Amino acid sequence: MLIRFDSLGDFARRAGAVLSPSWSSGSWYGDISHARAGELALSGDDSLVPQAETLLEQLDAAIDITHSTWQPSVYGAYPIVPEFLAGASPDYMRRRQVCSDDVSPITIYVSTTCSASLEADAMLKRGVAILALVLKLQAMRPVKLILLAETHGRSNGECLQAIEINSQPLDLATICFALTHVGFARHLTYSLARELDGFNGSWPNQYGDGGARWEAHIRPILDMQPQDLYIGAARSWDEAITNPVPWVNAQIEHFRNLNEREN
Repeated sequence: MLIRFDSLGDFARRAGAVLSPSWSSGSWYGDISHARAGELALSGDDSLVPQAETLLEQLDAAIDITHSTWQPSVYGAYPIVPEFLAGASPDYMRRRQVCSDDVSPITIYVSTTCSASLEADAMLKRGVAILALVLKLQAMRPVKLILLAETHGRSNGECLQAIEINSQPLDLATICFALTHVGFARHLTYSLARELDGFNGSWPNQYGDGGARWEAHIRPILDMQPQDLYIGAARSWDEAITNPVPWVNAQIEHFRNLNEREN
């Protein structure tokens, strides 16, 4: 099952309405209640932005993202009649070409699902690294950001939630909590998956150990394009946690290499 939400607010209102007095507010949930998680998902929490900005200062890359556009050519799909009649140039036709510029959009899919053994401070470190990457890329061109929840589901073995984030401009107050606080996943996405599709606390049936095989499975389901970046579920050994600066630079290098291959 795949459920899409047009905004973080739409998701937060839906998930926040799923209530249970038995749910804990202990350290596994980041020391907040389900109700508080719903409130912060709506109102936002930008207290971690300074940490992300500090990490940004350590980044040193600029990237070009490819896209297609109509270019003048001596052959192509259609002519520009005034240019042909003027006879000033032989390239009066137009054809599609892959090119790059500083306004090409970047789409990033980020899984907020996390291993049960992951502690809240590790999720915070990962979230800050991802936020730093988003801020760095957004400073150069538009970024489309989609948050994911990847859990077991009763209907077909997986319950996937895709939450589109307002990223033009990026609302830091709302994205900080979703990216950095373990309570977003463990209170909100898990509870909604439990209500909508009988989530039993497990990974999706085809998840295995995650990685490339799971990514190959989920990309067509989400209609991801080849150039889109997928950041999988959080594990304690993730480089976004253990080596955040090299990890962020590696993502930027990914886009640079993509541009070179397509040109």
